[in-house]
Amino acid sequence: MVSPASAPLILVVDGWLANAGDAAINLATSLSLQEAIPGARVVFASHHRSLVGDRYPELDLAPPIDALADVSWPWTTAADLAERDAIDRLVEEADLVLAPGGGYLLERYQPEGRIRGYEYLLERGKRLAFFSQSIGRFEDPDLCARLGSVLAAAELVLVRDEASQEAVREMGRTEGLHLTADEAFLLPVERRVGRPHSLLIAASVHPWERNGSEDELRDDSHLAEIAASLTRLLSSGQVRTVTLASSTQGLGGAGQELEDDVLAASLLRTAVPAHWRNRIEIREGYLTAAEYAELAASHTAVISMRMHGAILAAVAHTPVLLANASDKALSLSRRSEGRIATISDRADLSRLDALIAPALEDPKEARLRQNAGVEQMRTLARANAELVGERLR
Repeated sequence: MVSPASAPLILVVDGWLANAGDAAINLATSLSLQEAIPGARVVFASHHRSLVGDRYPELDLAPPIDALADVSWPWTTAADLAERDAIDRLVEEADLVLAPGGGYLLERYQPEGRIRGYEYLLERGKRLAFFSQSIGRFEDPDLCARLGSVLAAAELVLVRDEASQEAVREMGRTEGLHLTADEAFLLPVERRVGRPHSLLIAASVHPWERNGSEDELRDDSHLAEIAASLTRLLSSGQVRTVTLASSTQGLGGAGQELEDDVLAASLLRTAVPAHWRNRIEIREGYLTAAEYAELAASHTAVISMRMHGAILAAVAHTPVLLANASDKALSLSRRSEGRIATISDRADLSRLDALIAPALEDPKEARLRQNAGVEQMRTLARANAELVGERLR
């Protein structure tokens, strides 16, 4: 370990707070790095501070690097740009710059601005590392080459699924490349006793990344299929109360091109026969990582189309079905040996009632099985901060 007297400043750029799953990664990253490197200061150069930054007093927040790299997003604020001097000082003082874990280095997200930010940091001679990432294949040859050059110059590249590992290898990076796990598995969450026969559902129309740019989820037609499964669960008595909530919600009206799964929740509830709708509550507004985990813990079981909704439920010891067949979700199922339950493909969305039934019938057994999978992922995720700490010794 690094001694407190020589403890470094680690600057995490591209911090994202609008999605509670990303915020969970940030929270766990801060705790892990400070444990691995006693006395380290971990600063998050983050977007959305003006929207929800006050909800995360545990994080040391700073403006994003947008003003320095001359990039601007719909969510970049005037205050972000006005604090150019503050972020410039932090970049200058940083012993290591860390790209946070997550799944934003996919071509569909138009990451040219992020890549430009990494190029800027390298041009300034900064040490750069990538935390547990999902990184996709790029069809644009120029963008692929630029990202490949950035990854080649980074000191560490940590990925959370096999598809990302292979994509990085195809870009030419093999040394310092490690397959670990999503950092959010390390977020500490207390277990609660869930209400009997209660179900939390996180519905979404967010695209799935499959085999590069392939997407199995092209519209919202699946919401009617999920509504049919939900109706069967309610009519059979397996489920008595339902809550619709997501780790990504409450900020869609902010004019910053942010996803809001409350829209999907509303469509889902409307698709259920009217006489069952009084059993379904939509939880509106932004939920922090802790609030979503607490909500998940208060239910018997969870169905989440968002991967971090599933992870937060799992670390809260609530049986969960990850209703997502993206590369990252399928990898999570394989690497946990099926202990974290995941659907196989788009067709499974029409039979979620059958797939979640075992967790509703015997939640204790489902919890024990899932806990073993969570511990597998935690063991792998602990390597993230340890590998960074080794670079700073």
